[in-house]
Amino acid sequence: MDSAMRRRALLKRTAQWAALALPSMHLAIAQGTHEGDEEPGETEMRGPARAPLPLKSFSRRPLMERLALAPDGKRFAALVNAEAGTMLIVRSTTGGTPQALMSTDNLEFMFSWIRWVNNDRLVLGLRYPSRREERFLGSWATMETRLVAINADGSNPINLVKPRGAAAKDLRWAQVQDEVLDFLPDGKHVLLQLPSNDRNVDTAVFKVHVDTAERSTYFTARDRIYDWVTDASHQIRVGLGRTEQGSTTIWVCDADGSNWRKISEYGAFDRARLSPMGFGLDPNQLYVQALHEGLTAVFTLDISKADSQPVLKLAHPRYSLDGALIHDERGEAVGVRNAVLGETASFYWDARYKAWQKEIDEALPKRFNQLYAGARNGQDFVVTSE
Repeated sequence: MDSAMRRRALLKRTAQWAALALPSMHLAIAQGTHEGDEEPGETEMRGPARAPLPLKSFSRRPLMERLALAPDGKRFAALVNAEAGTMLIVRSTTGGTPQALMSTDNLEFMFSWIRWVNNDRLVLGLRYPSRREERFLGSWATMETRLVAINADGSNPINLVKPRGAAAKDLRWAQVQDEVLDFLPDGKHVLLQLPSNDRNVDTAVFKVHVDTAERSTYFTARDRIYDWVTDASHQIRVGLGRTEQGSTTIWVCDADGSNWRKISEYGAFDRARLSPMGFGLDPNQLYVQALHEGLTAVFTLDISKADSQPVLKLAHPRYSLDGALIHDERGEAVGVRNAVLGETASFYWDARYKAWQKEIDEALPKRFNQLYAGARNGQDFVVTSE
């Protein structure tokens, strides 16, 4: 098979993976060109060179971002940006007209992230500038966040942290309300970390129903712990705390939730500091970020052993890998996704994902390609190409 035939065959295969939002985006993969990507005589056929793009073309938001596939791979959600603002849309991966669920002018509020909780319902984080005011203390500017759930057809939108009622009065000072730790496998609940109440800044974990916003305590707050991490079994396994002197502490427990212990303490400028990322399928293997040759790299740490030292998992010679873990359909950690030069980039250590990335790059040469998101069925993926 010659290179052209192989490219067409792989493009067809790639199209089966990709859930691209608009026909123009599909054409961008199939027909888009980059400087230096012309075939002989192609420049003459196209005519005079195009004029340079205006500066505003580089300052605009991307046409589409935050693509997310439904668990069954049949629909996707995305944020579509235009001059007038940003719109949350849902569309079938087989085509059809996108359905707008909600929109913003990016002045009153902004979208932070979106995620499918089941095949019919999404959860999203919103942020907006505000001011807090308290008698005798004055007022101050804040950036507030809220957690919202909405059906894929636009029905039943709900604030998942109730703004009114007996359950809400204990959280009136909670500025950050969208820190979802985990999505439970029943497709009906998320784990959300919030202050226990107005009088306690320590963070507890709540189990919240995405249809009703009813919440119950999943894990009680602990003294001076401000952040939690779950494992693949949705067990709270890691806590990040802060001492009165300002040092950061890392606490871990066994897989059954017992034997909490401190494994690390470091200051703000300590070069040996560790940053927990999460777990794969091994309940004793914690992924952490730490410095390696001057850049942030990914390490693993066996938390079942008292004297365990970080083992290098993945490093890059030019970029810090300071993003979030990428998990496959089973919950195994396969790589890390983070921002590089203003763009989202994915880096893998898993052989299967590395092979897929290589095939896509060979099919779409001289472009920036990545497996952007995958469905939980392990068969459908979003492929982006620029």
